[in-house]
Order: sequence, then structure tokens, then C-alpha cells
Amino acid sequence: MYYITLIEFLDDTASGPSESTTVDTRLPQDTIEITFSNMPVMKERVRGTTKYDREAALAAHRAHLLCWLAYWRYRHGHISSPLVQASSLSLVPLELSDSYRRALAESQRDANLKRKRAADDDWFVHWLQHMVEWWRARFQHVIVDGSTDWTDHAAPETAAATHGLNKTNSNRGRMEECTRLLNCLQQNMVALADSTLLFVALLRMLGVRTRFVVSLQPMSFSVAATKKILAATEMQTASDRSQKGQVESKPTKRRKTNKSQNATSTKANQPQMAWCEVLHPTEGHWVAVDLARGLVNEPTRMEEHGPLPYVTAFDIGRRIKDVSRRYASQWAAKTLRLRPPMGKAGRDWWLDTLAIYAERDPSEVDVREDAELLSHELSEKMPTTVSEFNNHPLYALERHLKKFEILSPREPVIGHIRGEPIYPRSCVKQLHTAEAWLKEGRQIKKGEMPVKEVKSRAVTLLSRREQVMAQMEGYEKLSGLYGYWQTEPYAAPPVVSGKIPKNGYGNIDLFQPEMLPPGGVHLPQRGIAKIARKLDIDYAEAVTGFDFQSRHCIPVVTGIVVAAENEALVLDAWRAHEHARFEKERSKREKAALKRWRTLLHGISIRDRLQKQYGEKIDDMSVAMDDSGDEDNGSGSTPKSRSLTGKMYATNPPICDNSSDLSTQIQLALVVDL
Repeated sequence: MYYITLIEFLDDTASGPSESTTVDTRLPQDTIEITFSNMPVMKERVRGTTKYDREAALAAHRAHLLCWLAYWRYRHGHISSPLVQASSLSLVPLELSDSYRRALAESQRDANLKRKRAADDDWFVHWLQHMVEWWRARFQHVIVDGSTDWTDHAAPETAAATHGLNKTNSNRGRMEECTRLLNCLQQNMVALADSTLLFVALLRMLGVRTRFVVSLQPMSFSVAATKKILAATEMQTASDRSQKGQVESKPTKRRKTNKSQNATSTKANQPQMAWCEVLHPTEGHWVAVDLARGLVNEPTRMEEHGPLPYVTAFDIGRRIKDVSRRYASQWAAKTLRLRPPMGKAGRDWWLDTLAIYAERDPSEVDVREDAELLSHELSEKMPTTVSEFNNHPLYALERHLKKFEILSPREPVIGHIRGEPIYPRSCVKQLHTAEAWLKEGRQIKKGEMPVKEVKSRAVTLLSRREQVMAQMEGYEKLSGLYGYWQTEPYAAPPVVSGKIPKNGYGNIDLFQPEMLPPGGVHLPQRGIAKIARKLDIDYAEAVTGFDFQSRHCIPVVTGIVVAAENEALVLDAWRAHEHARFEKERSKREKAALKRWRTLLHGISIRDRLQKQYGEKIDDMSVAMDDSGDEDNGSGSTPKSRSLTGKMYATNPPICDNSSDLSTQIQLALVVDL
């Protein structure tokens, strides 16, 4: 309820007070009360997620992931130092190294040894267990550095490692990192990452192929998580700035920390982030070794304390490989969703990035490992809940189909959940409009009908008007969708007698190189259209895409298309035009430079003449002014004299004695200026 009091002023005459009229200036006591009920409240419009927000979150996720990849690649490179490897090997008891060599020689003599022994009686696994027990006894206090959100990655080596990371290209930085690793061998309290790296170096010196494995935990690619992190970062930055601006106060007492709590950070409830993989010398498979918990050949236990979206293995020779499928028990149902969706044509950005560090000539071990990882992915159990089927890479439900998806064919049905059939993911097909297929270089076959119709999107103002007109006429505008099997490669009309086929807008669609008409040539040079116009040669501007600005669709034109027989003529004319334009611009710059030098020389000549006529008087006056200035302020600055041209000179510029020296200086200055 809102109450408004209105106060009325009384006036005896409408025309205003006269000389004989007395105006009553007293305020009236009567009030009027007006009541408003059910006042509408304007709600603030909530800004939704935009395309820019999604792209920014994805870019931050990828950048964070690449930073962690570069960080661990840098740290892994230091264990290849011969000094680090030799120092780690010197710690191994002689009986452990001899037992490995004896068992390896015995297994090589008997080729069928691995068939005779059971899986739980594997000599190599037993030897690794003894090695891990000895290592854990040697370094009793192993600190687990890092966490699931990577906010407390504060191991003792962080400062030194960061210091070395800033000097990646410096030999001094490498020496400092190697020295730090050597110092770790003399300590009892070693960080998990350092302990694992040194253990990898030790096994490699024994002749065992070993990889350093780390679980990368970048920030999420979701918009909400990214905004939350940015907000927290801004608050922390503001807090740091406010603390720097405050006056120094009494130091606050730090809370005492119990050293025993830090020493017991190797409990099983701590998240793991680094371990190693050892290649079995006889069976050829990789054995996981977790030094923090003393686990050997138990890969399924690595994800007990959180998901492992990016498990990366660093091999000798700077080779890097993604082995996440080996440790993720629910790879397709849960782990894969922690990664960004694949791009066009099923391209995985992360796998494409690691392809740079892949083995160029895969060995038999690499081929066997790829088959093993694929079998892990395919042997994953079918989800037991409806929500887990959403975006599953192997299975699909009809209820989870997106706007531009369809089931074709609807067989085979591989199961049911709550009475709903389950289809293989291969049955899900992508659909596009005829315009979208044209941008892919394909056209709809004759006689094909859309397999699905959806509500059209009003992206531009024109499409919005068409949508409104359709609603006014009582129907809804729909867009027909077609599948890949309903399309064929785009066949452009050929060039006949030098005439380029054009569309209704007077240009030609060239979204893909295959859309070039037979007998035509695409010339993408900028400004080549006006050359063809001057030569009176038929051409068509090539539209290679569209740009949406202010709810308008603007075609992106890249060069022109001309007949093949006119290509040489147009290119020669364009090169001549570009050469003439360059010479014209050069001449323009030269004239501007000459004008500036002419002005400068004119001023110098005037100054020289005035210096010759009035130089002694000006010097006497400047000395007198300098003396008075020194008496006033006592400063020892260089005296300045104002010339008659109105410019300040700290020192007298050199004046050429003759015209030949002056012309030489002008030529040199022109070369520098141009």
C-alpha cells in the first residue's frame, strides 16, 4: 500500500495577485490520501549464456590444460640428466638389481614361462613390489602434492620448480632443477612428484622401460564454473591490493600447524596425481605403480579419490600419450563428459594436440597398447540409469536426441531400460537444412523429402519478419532437415564461353573448393574485381561464408571467379596495378619526407642567419639570464635560450659549412626516413 499526500495551494484570483489583493501564504491543513494496490514490480532481466561466454570458458580450459602439460613436460625432462640417473641408481641395493637380472635372464631362456605361471605368481610384479617397499622405506614421508581442484598445489618444490620453469631456455635453470632433484635423494621427506620422477629415472637405468604418469586437472569448461573462478580471482586481487595499500600494522599471529599432520599426508584419503607405468619385459603390457600407497598393478584404484579426465604418460624421448581409458572405470558414462565435446567431423582437440608428441613409427608394444585401450572402452558395462545414457558414446535413447538428430535405422535394439529401447550410437544421424548442407559442399538429391521438420530460427531481422508474418497468418514456419544419405556432392554449372554462372544475387557460392565451376579459376587477391571490370572480363564475386552483425547476414567475399582462359590476363593486370600503386604510395611518402626536410632546412637557415647577426647579443643576454636564474634557484641545470623562431634548444645543433655537406646529409636522412 502506498500513501501519497497532496498539498493544494489556494489562490483567490486566476490572473495572479494585484496590488490590492492579499495573498494567503498559509499551508492548508486538509490532506488527500490515495491508495495504490497490486503495483507491478519490474523484474531485472537475467542475462543468459552467450556464445562468447562459451568460447571464453572453452579457451580458458584449453589454455589451463596446455599450461599443465608444458609444466610436467618440463619437469620430466630433467630426469634424463646422467647425473640424476646415476645418483638414483647408486641407492639401489645390489640384491634387488641382481634379482631382476637373474629373473629376466631366466624368463628369456624359457619362452613359455609366462604361460606356466599364474597371474598372481608373476615374477616381475613381485620384483616391483619389493622395489616399491624398499623405496617407501627409504623415503618414509612422501608428501602428496596437489588436489582435485589444484588450488593447494603447494609442495616443497613448488617455488624452486616455478623458478626453474621461468628459465626453460636457460642452462642455469636446468642445473638448478637437477641440483634440487639430487638434494631430494639425500632427504627423507620428498614430494610425491619428485619421488615418482626419481623412481622412474632409477628404473630406466636398470633397463626397464618406464613412463611418468600424471593426472592433469584443468579448470572446468562450463560457463558457470569459469565465472565462479574469475569472481574468486577478482576478489583475491582486490583483497591483495587493499592489503598493499594499508599502513603496516602489528604482525598477526600465525596459527600453529602440527608437523605430524603434514607428515601423515600420505593417507589413502588424499587425492593422487602422479604415479608411473612400467612395461612388463616378457608379457608386453604396462604395470601401474603408485608409490604413495604402495600399489602395484592395480589401475582401477587410481580413481578412488576423484575422476581422472586427462591421464597423461610421459615416455623417454619426449613422447607423450593419453592413457585415461586404462584408469577410468566409467570412461564413456562419466569421465568423457569432463572433456569438451568433439568438434566438426569428430575431431578431438586434445588427441590432435598430443599427436605432435606421438611415436612416428609405432612399435609392436604401442599397437598392442592401443588395442588394449580400445578394448577397455568397448568392454565398459552398459549404464544402469537413464541419465547416464545421455551423450553416451556407445548407446543412445530416443528421448535424448537433439534437435538436429534422428535415429536411422531404428535397429538393432540392443536392450531396454524401463521399457524404452536402447540403440547403438551409430544409429544416431546428424541432420542439417539445405542451406547448411550447401555450406558443406553438398546439395539435396532430387525428389528427397525432409525427414524431420523443426521450428525455424529467427537469426536475422528478415527471418524474424517472416516468422511474425507466418504467425499472423495462422501457421508456424518450419525448416526441413535432411540427412547425409539424402545429399550428393554439389555440381556447379560449367563456365560456357567465358561466362561465369551466377546466383540470384549476382555472385557465386564458393563455400568449399569443390564448389568451383568447371572451367573457372578462383582468384582470391584483394582488389582484383575492379581490374577484371576495367578489362571488361566477365567475373563473379566468390562468397565463401557469412558474417552476422546487428541481426543482419553479411556475405563474406573473397576474391572473384573468372574463366580459366582469362586467368593470366587478369593476374598480369593486377600485378601491374599493384606495382603502380606501390610506386605511387612510395612517391607520396618521398614527397612528404622532402617537405618535412625542406621545412627543417628552412628553419635551420633562418636560425643560422640570425645567429650570425645577433649571436653575440643573444649569448650575452642568455649568460645574464643564467646568472640571475642561478641566483634565484641555485640549480645547476643546463641553460636554455629561446631563439627568435619560438623553439627551445638545449644545445646548438651543428650547422654545415658548405652546401655539399648539407646535400650529403639530406640524402642520408632521406634514406633513413623512407
